Amino acid sequence: LTGAHAIAPKDVLKTLGLRAGGPYSPEGVEQARKNLLRQLSNEGFLAAKVEMEARPLDEHRMRVEVRLQEGPRSRIGPVFVVGTRRTREYVISQEFPAQGEPYDVGKVAEGIRRLKDLGIFTSVQLTTVGGDEDPPRSELGMVVNCREARSRFIDVASGFETLDRSLDFPLYVASPLSAALAVTDRSTTAFGRALGLQIPDVLVTAEVRYSDQNFLGRAKRLYLPFKYGLSATAWDRYAGFTPTFVDPRFFASGFVFRVTPFVTYDRAQSRLDVFQFGAEFALSKEVLPRLYGSMMYEAAGVKSRDPETSSVYSPLRFENKVRPTLTYDRLDNPINPMKGGIVLASLSYINALTTSMRADNFLKWEVTGKAYWTIRNFLTLALMARYGASMSFGGGVRLPDEERFTLGGNRGVRGFSNDAIGQYNKDKSLKLDTRVMSTGIVTKVKPYGGDIVVAGSVELRFPLVRKLHLFGAGFFDFGGLAERVRELNPASIRTSAGFGVRWLIGGTIPLRLDYGLILDRRCKDVDPITGACILKEETGNIHFGVLYTF
Repeated sequence: LTGAHAIAPKDVLKTLGLRAGGPYSPEGVEQARKNLLRQLSNEGFLAAKVEMEARPLDEHRMRVEVRLQEGPRSRIGPVFVVGTRRTREYVISQEFPAQGEPYDVGKVAEGIRRLKDLGIFTSVQLTTVGGDEDPPRSELGMVVNCREARSRFIDVASGFETLDRSLDFPLYVASPLSAALAVTDRSTTAFGRALGLQIPDVLVTAEVRYSDQNFLGRAKRLYLPFKYGLSATAWDRYAGFTPTFVDPRFFASGFVFRVTPFVTYDRAQSRLDVFQFGAEFALSKEVLPRLYGSMMYEAAGVKSRDPETSSVYSPLRFENKVRPTLTYDRLDNPINPMKGGIVLASLSYINALTTSMRADNFLKWEVTGKAYWTIRNFLTLALMARYGASMSFGGGVRLPDEERFTLGGNRGVRGFSNDAIGQYNKDKSLKLDTRVMSTGIVTKVKPYGGDIVVAGSVELRFPLVRKLHLFGAGFFDFGGLAERVRELNPASIRTSAGFGVRWLIGGTIPLRLDYGLILDRRCKDVDPITGACILKEETGNIHFGVLYTF
């Protein structure tokens, strides 16, 4: 090696990647030369030249001579930004090496890519001043020409899904439908059988959101969404206001920072009725390729009730929650996956402070894995497995109701109503809680959810009419709940199977209609005084909504 002055010879040899005693090939030598030229350009030596000559040393060895001409070193000069109206100049200049640093071609290209990734420019073009001279100037000016995209929007969205809560659908609708079927049956079979219909209620939501992708010209994002939901049985199913601020370049560190204050009133997304307000803060980052990490902190005031067992909301309690999460994502498509997999793992520390100033503390962890295989672009096999558990300390007995694991419905085991799966004894009877009312009467109620969950799904998806983006599916779901691991038993596991139709809107977004059949019908509700079963589970349920259940 000759001609290495500004760069240490050992660093040059490391970049070349050639070693004494290694295999020789002309292609390998040429690739080593290109690697060295690339490294020199990244160090600011834009006019560097590298010559490599290989000559036989003996019968089995080649001598490789490297002659290097570094040339002058160019450094970053002033950065000029043109074409912007809203965006602050520092937003653009901070993506490039600072003035006086070596002109690193790789870092400059990376800066252009990062500016395009912000989503606030339709084009980013760079022109260097003095780079095309021979030799290049020792200080290169940069002109960055950016064309801004539209960044402020008002979005209007609507959605729907089945809302399978007990006794939700009005009898004045179900009864005429049942009567109509009875008339039809009488005319065809002469029996006139009255068929009890299990018709799901439907949650319809509407959302209006103001979005600013370039808030105050600083490449931050601001969202102001208001969402409202109603159903056939209630006009006040859901209301939420969740303004969100996102900094995608948090202190230029590669972290994404998000803060979301919120106020929500929810009588739709679970069996519980929940009112809460507070704020959530989160930091996230791509730790390794396809591996994402986040750290979330939430402080909230919460009131809740289970309408099946109480008409009164619980006293206001304050909760602090810290949750680190890891996600490894190898899906080919996040909305309509056909191959790949994803694993999500989270650990939550929850501190719940009641109005009596009693502090309950909990640890909650959950792991979910999903995998997809497509055979001959025809049959897609989708698998999902989920395990969650928790422990309490410092006075707590069980997780707060809104934190407990639940199963049943669109977000769990299909065929069951939302959150309808309970905990079971070995004889398949419901496990019941005993509560003493203010009047002194002792009642027995079905507890909400559990502190342990095990669940899984197998689904086969196949085309029905491919040109219309119409697909069918058959599925098998299972899951069980318990308070402790040792209380899980074979009777804890509930199963269902069914079939469904999916219409892919635009060939990507699934609009889903499923019917799930409960394979082992059991008691659904009990008499609060005697504990005797008064209602058996339905045969199955219809579920529909946007996106897959997993």
